[in-house]
Amino acid sequence: MFDVWEMLGRRVRGREAVPASLNELRLVLKEEWENITQYDICSLNDSMNGRIQAVIAAKGGNTKY
Repeated sequence: MFDVWEMLGRRVRGREAVPASLNELRLVLKEEWENITQYDICSLNDSMNGRIQAVIAAKGGNTKY
């Protein structure tokens, strides 16, 4: 899975119309944030153990996450 910020970015980029202004982007982000489901959050939470293990294995270095 990916993180919440990436999820928001994908949702914004997936829209038909690209936000034309900063204010419009704020509105779109707020709308997409409100559309994140409990399932989405649980999926991210479930992936945390693997993420933590990857950081430990990389000794704090870069991971695929």
